[in-house]
Amino acid sequence: MGSRLHQKLKNVNLSAMHKTFKGKVAGIQNFITRGRPLLVGGDAAGDFEMLNLAENRLWIARLDKPSKQEAVAKQIQNDQEGNWLIQPTISGAPVGFVPNSCELTKRLDAHGNTEVDANVKESVATLESTGQLKDFNNC
Repeated sequence: MGSRLHQKLKNVNLSAMHKTFKGKVAGIQNFITRGRPLLVGGDAAGDFEMLNLAENRLWIARLDKPSKQEAVAKQIQNDQEGNWLIQPTISGAPVGFVPNSCELTKRLDAHGNTEVDANVKESVATLESTGQLKDFNNC
């Protein structure tokens, strides 16, 4: 790799940089683009500054983590200029992306974990309040 990016990366402590949200923003601006990125994805409140750089913000919604969904709902409501895309997922059993509410119900019923069920229902209700899950309820 003889590229300019490779030369820049030789002089940067990437492991320290990517762990902080300021470092993520700096990494995007220094190594990916100086302009506004087309798409940035995240799954934690520490990603909000990075997400706010982009025209399109992909939120990986870990439905079994309601507090994360409450934080993003506030962020979406305060956002004036970004396009939010939400990909529901379950990070605890049963693991995986969830394409719609029917698949979510099927997975939860098959797994039978009442604690996960309650958290997921709380998260879905929170995200529905943002208006961003319109197609999620179409099975």
